Amino acid sequence: MPDLEIYVADLWPSELQEKPISFDLDFVQDRKWDLPLGDKTDYDEQVANIVGDYVHLVRDFKNLAVRGGASKDEINYILSRYATSKSTRGQTRIYEELLEGRFRLTKVVRIDHTDDGLRKYLIIPTRP
Repeated sequence: MPDLEIYVADLWPSELQEKPISFDLDFVQDRKWDLPLGDKTDYDEQVANIVGDYVHLVRDFKNLAVRGGASKDEINYILSRYATSKSTRGQTRIYEELLEGRFRLTKVVRIDHTDDGLRKYLIIPTRP
């Protein structure tokens, strides 16, 4: 699996310094848009790491099965069966395709906008 570094720049502050003075219509409408457009990269990062772990686990089990005497035909039979998930193009895929084209997150850096009235950004390195 190739290594991948990700840099995420937020346009909106992730935390407000002060609570809003009132919940007027403008604030409510702004907040309504914050929810669907908010940063979801924490979850995406977690899912990418879990998928990478599963790929490593399956490859290790595959190697173990070969060393334990399972034939290539038995292993290929399992890997050639159809998975329930679809590809990004909406096509049905086989289990072997789930093991291909994956990457390993090695570095994630978040650039967060601060809520202090100044155009200031914090660079927050995180580890996968």
